[in-house]
Amino acid sequence: MKPMPAMLSRARQELLESLQRVPYFAELPADELLTMTQQGFRRTFSPQEFICQEGDIGNSLYIVLVGQAEVLSFQRQMRLAVLEPGDFFGEVALFTGRLRVASVRALTEVKSFVVPRDYLKHVLSQHPSLSGYLAKVLAERQEVLLRLGILQECPIDTTRSDALLAASQAIRFVLGL
Repeated sequence: MKPMPAMLSRARQELLESLQRVPYFAELPADELLTMTQQGFRRTFSPQEFICQEGDIGNSLYIVLVGQAEVLSFQRQMRLAVLEPGDFFGEVALFTGRLRVASVRALTEVKSFVVPRDYLKHVLSQHPSLSGYLAKVLAERQEVLLRLGILQECPIDTTRSDALLAASQAIRFVLGL
């Protein structure tokens, strides 16, 4: 990884270090991560505040930097997951073009980093291997949502033999890659 300029503000340096610990971004060069810190934005949520809700349009990917959040399905009246620092969410709606299928609510104070669709498109075009990782996560999460009955039909074909290929194609299609 290339060293970063010494003139970064403390806040930007901390954000950069947080993003470097997210497994999804581990292979990105430091200069790309630095650009990401300039293209995305941080958002803080209070305990019990909704970060996003079922039925919303999804146009960003969220990364949890600090705190815990819960993923809820009001349709099924259940908690689907608890998110920790380094976890990300929002990819199902972002990459399938569907409305959000779950709500995310802060359990503690949550500091997040939001990556807008346009910048994510740029990152994936420059680093195609990342779309493979996202496709794997997308296919896995859709499979869980189908099993739980939250999705009645899968926005992409998730048969075992071609789930990753279909998810990759969906990502490229929605982002226009």
